[in-house]
Amino acid sequence: MEDIVNLLETYRGRDKVIRLCCYGAMLLAGKDGKNSRLLRVSAALSDCRVVLRLFDDIPMLAYSLQYANSAAKEENWVLQKIGVANNIAAHLYYILEKVAWLADTRVLSVHSSPWWTRATYIWLFSLIAEILQVLMKLKKLHETRTLFLQQPNNQSGLPETQIKLQRLSQENTFHLLTVLQNFTDLICAVHWLPPGRLWSGKLSHVTVGLLGSISSMIRLYHVYLQNSKKSMKTSK
Repeated sequence: MEDIVNLLETYRGRDKVIRLCCYGAMLLAGKDGKNSRLLRVSAALSDCRVVLRLFDDIPMLAYSLQYANSAAKEENWVLQKIGVANNIAAHLYYILEKVAWLADTRVLSVHSSPWWTRATYIWLFSLIAEILQVLMKLKKLHETRTLFLQQPNNQSGLPETQIKLQRLSQENTFHLLTVLQNFTDLICAVHWLPPGRLWSGKLSHVTVGLLGSISSMIRLYHVYLQNSKKSMKTSK
C-alpha cells in the first residue's frame, strides 16, 4: 500500500497510472470499439495527460540543463549527439502539442490535425533515437561485462564479483525493457500517422490498447525502481 501511495503522490507516477488506465480502457473496448463508453473514458484520460503536460516546460528545461552537464562527460560522441537531438525533439514536441491543444480549444484559429501530426512525427523520431541510444548502451554493457570477466582477479565465486555481475545484469534488464517499451510505443506512433504511412490506422483498438498497456507497465516499473532508489538513499 505504501508503494502505491508513494507512486501516486508523484507527478510521474500518477501520469503513468493514468496512461495505463487510458490504454487499458482501449484494450477492454474490444476489437471494433464496440464498447464506446470505454473509448470515451480512454479519450478523456488521454486529454487529461495532455493538459498536465502543459506545465512540463520548466521541469523539462531543468532536465535538459542537467543532461547537458552529463552529456559533456559522455565519451561516446554518437551517444552524446543522439541524446542532445532527443532533448531538442522533446522541447519541439511540447511546443507542437501546445499549439494543437490551443487549436482544439479554439483559442487559436487553426486546424489542430496538422499540429498533432507534426507532434507524432517528433515523437516517432524521439523513440527511434532512444532505441538507438539504448542499443548502444547494451553493446557497451556487454563489452564491460566481457572485460570484467576476463580479468584474472574476478573469479566467479567471489562475493564482490557476484555483486558486480548482478548489477550489470540488472542494468541489462533495465535497458532491454526500455527497448521493448519504446518499440511498442513506436508501433502505436506509426498507427497514428496520416493514412498511407506503413500501418497507419490499420491496428485495432485491442492491439493499440495491448501495446500501450505493455509500454505503460514498463514505465510504471521504471518509476517504481527510481522511487525505491530515492527511498533507500533517504533512509541511509
